[in-house]
Amino acid sequence: MTMERPPAMLPSGAHESGLAEPSSLIRQHPNLSAKSTDNVNAKLYQSKLYQYCPLRPGEIRLLKLRLPTSRKSKDSDFLIGEIVHVSLNNKLPKYEALSYVWGTDDSNESMIIGGRRLPIKPNLAAGLRQLRQDFASSNVSQPLWQRHLPRRLRNFRRIWIDAICINQADFHERSSQVQLMRDIYMRCDRLVIWLGPAYADGQLAAKFLEELARIKDDEDSLKLFSTEKLALESFIETYQAILRLLKSPWFRRAWILQEYVLGAKGRALFQYGGHQISQVSMVRSTNFLTRLDLNTWRKEPNIADILKRSEWAILQHQLILQWCKFHFVYCTIYTVLPLQRFPFLHLLVHLRGAASTDPRDMVYATLGMTRLHDDLVETPTHRTSGLIIDYAATVQDVFASVVRELVLKSKRLNVLLACSEGRNPIHRSWAPVWNEDVTRGFLATSCGDYDIVHLDDPTEFWASGQIDCVASFSDSLSILTVRGIDWTIVRSISPTYRPSPSYTSQSSGSVVYFEDPFLQFCHLCWTTLRACSASGSDVDAFKVLWRTLLVNERGGYHDKFCTSLVSPTDMTVQAGDLDEYNGRGLLPFNSILEKLQALFQLTTTWSHPALLPALKEAFGSPDWIFTTERGSVGKFFNTDIQVGDVATIVLGCAAPILLRPIGTQFQVLGGVYVDGIMFGEAMEALERGEVELRDFELI
Repeated sequence: MTMERPPAMLPSGAHESGLAEPSSLIRQHPNLSAKSTDNVNAKLYQSKLYQYCPLRPGEIRLLKLRLPTSRKSKDSDFLIGEIVHVSLNNKLPKYEALSYVWGTDDSNESMIIGGRRLPIKPNLAAGLRQLRQDFASSNVSQPLWQRHLPRRLRNFRRIWIDAICINQADFHERSSQVQLMRDIYMRCDRLVIWLGPAYADGQLAAKFLEELARIKDDEDSLKLFSTEKLALESFIETYQAILRLLKSPWFRRAWILQEYVLGAKGRALFQYGGHQISQVSMVRSTNFLTRLDLNTWRKEPNIADILKRSEWAILQHQLILQWCKFHFVYCTIYTVLPLQRFPFLHLLVHLRGAASTDPRDMVYATLGMTRLHDDLVETPTHRTSGLIIDYAATVQDVFASVVRELVLKSKRLNVLLACSEGRNPIHRSWAPVWNEDVTRGFLATSCGDYDIVHLDDPTEFWASGQIDCVASFSDSLSILTVRGIDWTIVRSISPTYRPSPSYTSQSSGSVVYFEDPFLQFCHLCWTTLRACSASGSDVDAFKVLWRTLLVNERGGYHDKFCTSLVSPTDMTVQAGDLDEYNGRGLLPFNSILEKLQALFQLTTTWSHPALLPALKEAFGSPDWIFTTERGSVGKFFNTDIQVGDVATIVLGCAAPILLRPIGTQFQVLGGVYVDGIMFGEAMEALERGEVELRDFELI
């Protein structure tokens, strides 16, 4: 039975239909003219504020947004509605959920709830006005169930909206309601996405996307459609209109992933100003925007010239990747989630850098997804949780509790790879600051992938093997104690590599001198590796040096580069990127291989001086090569590295972690590549009794 009740203490009486009587002000002015708006606004702001009534356990609120009943009321700026309580434990009435951006505007507008004033943000007010207007006139905007109701039951729109249906001033209520998000979005009958007001060319984007939705869903039809559109001289305007749509702040919002994945269900409605766009249209856009023929079209001189001079030079790829990435998660949710040991870290890394009003939301925006995972893998609901879900808690404690939750649920410490350089004096160095965008750092943007299980080769690196972590937390969550191996200390660090216009070297007998400081350091690495018995022959030393030089922050190129060294004529390469921009600043691996292959054929020695000039064009990232006291070499992808820093193997972490001693404690600097310990070699040394485990207190 569907149960819907007004709050226990309504400010005014209620109709049998459930809609509260509007205030006397609104009854006296049902159809306000533009001339009287200012006067009524003044009276409106003098009216009493709406007071929320407490929710019972398992209850949520729904907004009944009153719809216009005449042309004059349709054009009115006033928003009127009522809030009702419903229980998730009962059959719910049909409702929609609104996904939107709060916005950064500090000002407020107001709507009338039960005759009283409720402040709302301007972007939400604009969205509600547009939805109210379109709902009364557009079949696309109206849900199927609403179209068949009697007219008297079609005078309101039942919507769940976080800013209205949750008392934002009540931290306890916010903390409890955020744990119900999975049910709220999964049980809604439709997700409505408010992208914000449309640009002037919004009609071009909406028309194109709807045309795209009408073609057959097969490669031949899409290819024909693409060919016809790209041949039009005017398509550049349509393309830029689509990019402006994708530029909506909604696509950068932290909550989007959970709301879209849980609520869309194939029938979401995208509201872009006055344009309604179906989910099918947006889905088809991912196929079109990633086509090779579109990429070829972008390279045409006249098109490239326009895009190069505009705001889209780099942004176009970011916008496209951003939307495709979120849609990919939506499409694979029921196949990929069950493969993950615990998806919390994967989701947090995926959302990092997204926009949120409250930093805690960077964590809480993933809760519905993690609970969906628990349902899919039938995880016991009584599992102990280490996560602090409390808006009254400090941001630092919430972020620290993320690490505790990951230790409890996954028995891994790959989260340490997501740490930045530890310069923020407020946060713990071992707890990633999730509301800060981190694009650098070894495996910082891919460490969540290491929690995927049930695959033959689930990870690229396994520095500590597949061993559970050993970790404990202080009562105040200020210190994390982990167990691992104190492997080696940084001995020397390369200068920043800045390619010079010309390459110069001098030789005297068997000694080679380089004028470039970075190449001088590489020569030092070469000398160190050749002198180290562990590296074996010159060929082995050559491989070690170039593996270290070419590894990127995502850990790529390792196996493929090693294969090309063994058999330089076999240049099969799987590593690819998105044309001139790959979204991560990766090195152009294919061009490096081509240069090296040509040099392999010209030189008769494995000595690296003949090959290092390739770095002039191929190695331009601000990375640091270093040597260690063990005679090994490594690579760090952040600026904060010093002589004396310690490369450690932390149990339960896929890659080594660079630590800085602070007295008897340590500061986490992030993941680090150290050749010779990336694949469990240190753990083998532990078994042989060559090294010992110890505890590290991280601050």
